[in-house]
Amino acid sequence: MAHYRDNPDLIDAEVETAISYLVKFYSAESQGKTSSYREPKKIAGEVAQSVKQMCEWRLGREKLEVEDESGEITEVAAEEMELQKLKPSEIVACLKKIQSSVKFWTKKHGRQGYLKFVAKFL
Repeated sequence: MAHYRDNPDLIDAEVETAISYLVKFYSAESQGKTSSYREPKKIAGEVAQSVKQMCEWRLGREKLEVEDESGEITEVAAEEMELQKLKPSEIVACLKKIQSSVKFWTKKHGRQGYLKFVAKFL
């Protein structure tokens, strides 16, 4: 959503491209393989990197930068927030759910249907 706020021309197809790449990336990992898929370019690649960062945090591999009310940024591990680490296969299931939602809302409300739907909740 940060990319959508910064770039209001972002469309669902670019989000779909990012999510599809990550489904393939983490599916390969969950099968013990390395991904041979190319990372998307331009804004879809930026979206993929942002979503991947969150996935890596939920896998317990990266810390997440969190800004408090005073503007101070700290790094937080998933365990510090009492979140259970996910497995790559669970990440794939989550990404597929998002992918399904992108397709549904795009079909229902057009090129930015998903983004506009999700923006209402954040």
